[in-house]
Amino acid sequence: MDVAGLVFHSPKEQPFSAIVNRASQALQRASERVHWLNSLRAVPPRAARFGVPPRRIGADGSNAGDYLAHDSLGTGDLVRDTSAWFERTTGHRLAIRRYALAGEEQYAAVITPLAAGGLVEVPVVDTGEGMAQVLPVIVLGCLARLGRIGSEPLLAVEHPELHLHPAAHAELAAFFCHLVSAVTKPTIVIETHSENFLLRVQIAIATGEISTKDVVVHWIRALEDGRSVVDTITFDEAARPQGAGWPPGVFAEDTEQAKALLRVRKEKGLV
Repeated sequence: MDVAGLVFHSPKEQPFSAIVNRASQALQRASERVHWLNSLRAVPPRAARFGVPPRRIGADGSNAGDYLAHDSLGTGDLVRDTSAWFERTTGHRLAIRRYALAGEEQYAAVITPLAAGGLVEVPVVDTGEGMAQVLPVIVLGCLARLGRIGSEPLLAVEHPELHLHPAAHAELAAFFCHLVSAVTKPTIVIETHSENFLLRVQIAIATGEISTKDVVVHWIRALEDGRSVVDTITFDEAARPQGAGWPPGVFAEDTEQAKALLRVRKEKGLV
């Protein structure tokens, strides 16, 4: 039997051929549900030409701009929903500008500060790294909510908060919590190191925005001998972690640093 990635090529007319073929087809269908974004993501170029409509966002975030551009030719729902998150979180509106260059229709993904009244437009590629990195994440999430990537998609996102200001982490977590309550209800797997992100998820549990059954945390813990184990953590209705897997002192660095600063100020008589 030959295996290429997740595709099985079984010998023909063997007793197990039919079983392997069915397993291969099931695995293929399952893999089509998965939409993965790695931790370093591409951003739309300063200008790009219209091509064929994209079928899925690449693992590096490519095609996010193409999805927005083609959507701007139709209903505009994807552009609207993506822009809504940027407006709420960053105070900027997202838009697609179309123009002709050398007889070819092209587009640019731009953002406009709401306070500028539409007088200033900046290509996304020229904005802060955080805005550029989060764009594919928001586009993918909005595609899932609009039902454009299947009825039961699985979104796997590494460090969605990469390069974002810590103040924006909570809004990003709220975005994912809203996705969980959508009709399409995607399954979401997120790798994050953000305390603000996790705290916002806990707030969503405590306020009833999402169910305790909607969230599970897998904590990767290193052992002294170099091995790693996975501790699984759930939450009660007050968003308190359940089980023995919650590491003592986790996310205590900020508090310890603040205490250290206060001690220095006291020693110098500055408080």
